Amino acid sequence: MKFKLLIFLITTVLFTGVSYSQPTVNRVKHQILGFSFIIPQGWICQQNQTGAIFGHNSIGGVVVLAAHYNSSLNAMKKEMLQGVSEQGLSLKPKGTFTANGAKYVSIQCEGFGQGSPVKGRSFGKLLNTSGGVFVTALATPAIYSQKLENAADAIVNSVKSPAGQGAGSSPVNLIQRFTGTWKTSSKYSQTSYRLYANGTFSSSAESSYGGNFSNQYANTGSWGTANENSGRGRWSVQGNETSGILTLQPAGEAPYQVRYHIHIEKGQRFNNEYLFDGKLYYVKR
Repeated sequence: MKFKLLIFLITTVLFTGVSYSQPTVNRVKHQILGFSFIIPQGWICQQNQTGAIFGHNSIGGVVVLAAHYNSSLNAMKKEMLQGVSEQGLSLKPKGTFTANGAKYVSIQCEGFGQGSPVKGRSFGKLLNTSGGVFVTALATPAIYSQKLENAADAIVNSVKSPAGQGAGSSPVNLIQRFTGTWKTSSKYSQTSYRLYANGTFSSSAESSYGGNFSNQYANTGSWGTANENSGRGRWSVQGNETSGILTLQPAGEAPYQVRYHIHIEKGQRFNNEYLFDGKLYYVKR
């Protein structure tokens, strides 16, 4: 599972312990990702850009929740089998999957955190065709418990996607307006964003540079270089058809905002062209 795991917080909980206060029981909505979940009684939750982390005063270990962007159960399981490799933490799946429901599986995992052994169980849930969540219970072998695993199971069971989920809470007319492939290009590069009606996006960027050279030995020739990058994630939009803000959340990264404004030149309005942060894009549907 290639997601960020808040390494500092996790290793703090696993190896030094922390003190929590004000335990609560309530359904909360993730402020960035849009889905909601229930915080189990006695647990404390801290949200972040890619999910949330849960801790308890008397139950050792930590529970981590993170969004994923797989569209099928098989794709989700494939990502879970890749394990986790982040700074200070390495996890690999162990054994076989347990089916907890039609779109909900779990598997044991083990590895090392800050050089010490850790163990856990990872749960994967498919919310819809645009993705779902991973929830992992994690602790050192000495303090790992069924209570920790039960909390992770309860959390992932409680996760719900937003009602009528498309692109988050974006108005339907704006979702339709921005759905399509948006492109911009220059002499040496081309960038495109494919915005889907279900609230996900894919992106690609290509660049190439070249030229000629000569030296004091009368040698001549040409040179060139090319680069290509791609990504995916979620998007939402706020505003109206003339101007507003697009919010893009690449998978495993923090969200960022792009200001848009419809292209108007010499009084003429170009309905299929927008300025994104001042750069002209056009759409193909």
